[in-house]
Amino acid sequence: TDINVRKVKAFILFDQTHSSIPASFYSSFVGVLNSLGYVVDMLTSSPLTSSDLFSYDVFILPEPDMAYSGSELSAIQTFVSSGHGLLLWGDYSSSMYSDITSFAGITWASGGSFGTTSDITPHEVTTGVGSVYLPSPGRRLLLGASPTSLVRDVGGGIALAVSETPGRVGAFTDERAFYDSYLNMSYNRILAINLIDWLVGRKLLHDISIGQISIPSVLERWTPQTVQAVVRNVGLSDETNITVNLTYDGNDIDGILIPSLLSGSSYLVSFDLIPTSIGAHDVAIEISPIPNENLTTNNIAQEQVLVQDTTPPQTPSNFEVKNTPSPTELQLTWSPNTEPDLSHYTIYMSIDGVNYFFESKVIPPSCNYTDSGLLPGFRYYYQITASDDIPNESPRSSVSMGVPDVDTDGDGIVDLYDLDDDNDGVPDDQDDFPRDPTEWRDTDGDGIGDNADTDDDGDGVPDILDEFPRNPYENRDSDGDGIGDNSDTDDDNDGVPDYQDAFPQDPTEWRDTDGDGIGDNADTDDDGDRVPDTNDSFPKDPNEWIDTDGDGLGDNHDPDDDNDGYSDLLEEQAGSDPKDPLSIPLDSDGDGIADVFDQDDDGDGVYDGQDAFPLDPAEWRDSDGDGIGDNADPDKGALDGDTRRSIELLGLIGLSLIVLLATLIIVIILTVFLYFREKRSIATEDEETIEEEEEEEGDDL
Repeated sequence: TDINVRKVKAFILFDQTHSSIPASFYSSFVGVLNSLGYVVDMLTSSPLTSSDLFSYDVFILPEPDMAYSGSELSAIQTFVSSGHGLLLWGDYSSSMYSDITSFAGITWASGGSFGTTSDITPHEVTTGVGSVYLPSPGRRLLLGASPTSLVRDVGGGIALAVSETPGRVGAFTDERAFYDSYLNMSYNRILAINLIDWLVGRKLLHDISIGQISIPSVLERWTPQTVQAVVRNVGLSDETNITVNLTYDGNDIDGILIPSLLSGSSYLVSFDLIPTSIGAHDVAIEISPIPNENLTTNNIAQEQVLVQDTTPPQTPSNFEVKNTPSPTELQLTWSPNTEPDLSHYTIYMSIDGVNYFFESKVIPPSCNYTDSGLLPGFRYYYQITASDDIPNESPRSSVSMGVPDVDTDGDGIVDLYDLDDDNDGVPDDQDDFPRDPTEWRDTDGDGIGDNADTDDDGDGVPDILDEFPRNPYENRDSDGDGIGDNSDTDDDNDGVPDYQDAFPQDPTEWRDTDGDGIGDNADTDDDGDRVPDTNDSFPKDPNEWIDTDGDGLGDNHDPDDDNDGYSDLLEEQAGSDPKDPLSIPLDSDGDGIADVFDQDDDGDGVYDGQDAFPLDPAEWRDSDGDGIGDNADPDKGALDGDTRRSIELLGLIGLSLIVLLATLIIVIILTVFLYFREKRSIATEDEETIEEEEEEEGDDL
């Protein structure tokens, strides 16, 4: 698996897992490294392992605030001892930082002075560096014999030191010097670049390395395990035909050939390992030296693993209990297990299906066992397990039960192999009671053989009354045609389907018009209208029984019973007989309208109320009232009756007017007379009053 084929200057990893300074504080520094061809990554998962560091050339710890565990410190030291670079900068804790770099002869102490310093030792790291600005160094370095002091602060304390172990280690007491805000002050940028270049070191022309093996520390025997590692070309040359081998306790067990590997690229190798023995074992992946490769210490990666066996074999499958020709034996069989460390099978037996005890041990490759000395007819329960050589025992199988068989008919053949156990002549596969010579069929499945069952088909009809004693769906055949009534569409075979037959099991009847329970053939009044069928023109219609005019329509519904052209209602109103075709309403003018409804009976155009002769179409007036119509009256010169009556009427009116006028004149005269009389009386009274007054006045004088 080709992981990375990009040619790069080197791979740099910044730790961000131990409360380290976030990369955002020194993003300019990271940008400079990227521009120079370095690949920069951030470690964000913990705990730190060797596999995390394997693919990188330099590991940078930007002022971590949390201590590294023993395993993490070991991974760092292994990384450096493999020829890689380590840089720790910061001033958080003297003791914690000393734990990280003391293996390289560098320890940390309190102290440090800020400011720009020119106290610099010439070195690859300080090439081109005239001064360094230290904004806040909080620690100073103490060195053993091998490290080199490169930069001292203004107080003389060591601020930067390096060591080669054969890997390279750098320690710097002021993390802020490489922050974005201080990187371009003084010669800090040049110092930072030089420091990374030196930590990367000089690469060899030919150098293949392998990272840490990926494999669990504890393996299960016989369980396939994948073993992986990453092969890297850390040299300057592209390489071909690289051989990689997997070894187990020093013995080659698998190998792979990498056709080509570019400089700076990686390849993931993967092997399958099947541990075969328990205990501690060495697993290694080793690269065969390539031509002209001088450094081979990084060509092998090795891990010690513990192989254990805690996995039992699989439970045997297809476990069965079978009968044998002997009524006192049962044979147990199962499919063989395939585990290479299989030791034996164990048989457990129970007589109650609850409490099991050891029965026997069976050694592979045998996959069967015969249990003998058993009691015929009793139930025996069995389970089986498989065990390896540890021994690990598998879970027990599901329960299999068997019953040693008997010889029912005593013919010397046990029932299991006897085709007719009860010797009744009916084979067992057709015999519902294979061990009862008196029974062989149970039609209704009620557990009682048909020979003893009084209702073989269980339909509730005793066999002696059941025309189909073995058919639970039939018990009667009314017409004797061999088809049961439930299936027969015409039970009484009268030609009328049962669904239309009011008496489906009576061949002499099929209809009951009035629903009185008596078939029409025997019923004397089919429609129940109380008119015997012999007198009923409509014997099947309870609403009709007579048809006066024989038109096929009963009188109750016929609007003209006697078919004389006049409705029954009209005849009843006209007084004629609606059931007698010779009795019809009077129609004097023959216009089809009975006289009782005709406003002009004689059809002469004069309404009856104005016609002096309403039944004589030739006469309608009798002017002189002599009973002879004017059309036939010979006295045409005299005044006709109408004229005479008109004159008489006028005379009466004139006389009345004269009497009224005379009465009015008398009233007027009388009124005038009374008026003047009253007026004269009043004048006389006034004169008398005056005379009395004059007399009184004379007396007074």
